[in-house]
Amino acid sequence: MTRWAAWLLTLAGGTGVCLALYALVGQEIVDNIAEALASTPRLSSTSTTLGQGSVAGGGAVDKNASQQLGAVAGPVGPQGAQGPQGAPGMEGAVGAQGPQGPQGSQGPQGPAGADGLNGSAVVTATDTSTVVDANAIVTATAVCPANHIAISGGFLEAGATSPSVIESHATAGFAGWVSKAKTQGNSQQSVSLTVYAYCVPSN
Repeated sequence: MTRWAAWLLTLAGGTGVCLALYALVGQEIVDNIAEALASTPRLSSTSTTLGQGSVAGGGAVDKNASQQLGAVAGPVGPQGAQGPQGAPGMEGAVGAQGPQGPQGSQGPQGPAGADGLNGSAVVTATDTSTVVDANAIVTATAVCPANHIAISGGFLEAGATSPSVIESHATAGFAGWVSKAKTQGNSQQSVSLTVYAYCVPSN
């Protein structure tokens, strides 16, 4: 037997084995392939038309997919509880001073006040004291009339070579005015002290 004859016999034997295997399992393989192709979704360039129940080029639209694409939003939920108040922020910088505003209009004239004190209402009260002792103190007091008070006062001293007035003021309750003066030196001197009280009605 030559080499080519051996090769042909080997090829014929292999082909026979293949044909035998196909006869045994070929139909089952074909059925599995057909079932797989039937369950695989068909891919195409067609577009889905929602709301019409069909797609271009044939085939029905999946009802569940259509409902999912057209689903509406649910109702708004209840408002949540208010959160805690936040910490106060930092104090801002002081702003620049604004421009001066326009001058306001003049206000209305106020009511007239009560009449003030005039000269005819002032009463003068006087008192004079005289002393001749050396280094003595002379006192004079002017008393206002009833229902009057002293608003001011004064004094007049005469006679001594170097007198010294040591007090001059209103008496208690402004009932009058009092002044005191002292003679200077060791010899007897004639000193005259006159006090004035300027009084006005107290009511």
